Amino acid sequence: MKHETLRYGLRSPVRFPLEEAKKLAETFLKGYLPGAQVMEAGAFPGYYTFDFGRKEVEGMLSVNAYTGEVWVHTWHGFFLGK
Repeated sequence: MKHETLRYGLRSPVRFPLEEAKKLAETFLKGYLPGAQVMEAGAFPGYYTFDFGRKEVEGMLSVNAYTGEVWVHTWHGFFLGK
């Protein structure tokens, strides 16, 4: 089953389903924060968010479901807890 999301009013196939996006996030983390791993995932229309850290959550990043672009949520500041 192909995942689809409404994009610009049209149904468009998602290029990176959740598991592939998680692999992109893990690859990114190897260079960004060695030793960090994806800890929790969330799916949203057109992108995924991943909490990441070494022993505990240290931050959040997102992966675009269409392009595979990864961006870190630096505007959140340091992770304090949920």
